[in-house]
Parts: sequence; C-alpha cells; structure tokens
Amino acid sequence: MWYYYLNYKIYSFYRRKERNGIPAFYAFMVTVMLIYINIFSVWVMFAMQDEILKRNVAKGTVLIFMAIIGLVNYLLLYRRGKYKEVFDQFDKTFEQYKKWDLSVKLYIIGSVLFWLIMLFLMDRQNHLQRLKAP
Repeated sequence: MWYYYLNYKIYSFYRRKERNGIPAFYAFMVTVMLIYINIFSVWVMFAMQDEILKRNVAKGTVLIFMAIIGLVNYLLLYRRGKYKEVFDQFDKTFEQYKKWDLSVKLYIIGSVLFWLIMLFLMDRQNHLQRLKAP
C-alpha cells in the first residue's frame, strides 16, 4: 500500500505542476527510476568489494533491468488504469494517509543521497586504483 502511496504523491506533485502534462507517466517513470537507483546503489556497494561485479555490467544489462522494473511497476499499478481507482481512493481518504508523507519524502531524498554517495565512493575507488596502476 505504501508503494501505491509513493506513486500517488509523485502523481499529485506532477498533477499540480503540469496542468496539461501527463502526470501518470511522470509518476510511473519517477518510481521506476527510484527503484532502479536503490538497486543500483546496493549493487555498487557490493561491486566495490568484488571485481567481477564491477566489470560485468553493460548498458544493455542496465536497460533490460530497468525494463523489468518498469514492467513490474506497470503490472502492479498502471495496467488497465488501476492507478485512477487507487489514486481516487487516496484523494477521498487523504487524512488517513497523511502520516506517510514524511516517509515518502525521506525515501526520495534518501534514495538520491545514497545513490550519489555510492557514485562518489565508486569514482574515488576507481581513481585510487588508477593511481596505483603502473
């Protein structure tokens, strides 16, 4: 249910900002990216310790992985317009879920910060390895 609320909050943000836009598409894409950067950050953590993980990821692998995340996201919420019913229910019972607002904001901010930290650490490690190489 929290995952649906995350989608709803992103959807409502874009609904307010983009009157003529497509907020459902934006919500879909942002949640796919958030999940991806969470998984990518954890992968980077392990890849810093394991040379095989570090070298065995290609652009195609990343795109396939993001497509799988997108498909799961689509099947869970956006298929056949299920999001409309779910988001309408959140609109009607907004006060009941208001306590989740902080956790959604912390999740988004924390995900981006964790991703940036992992990218910084991986870049630093690669830089140090290049300095050691003959």
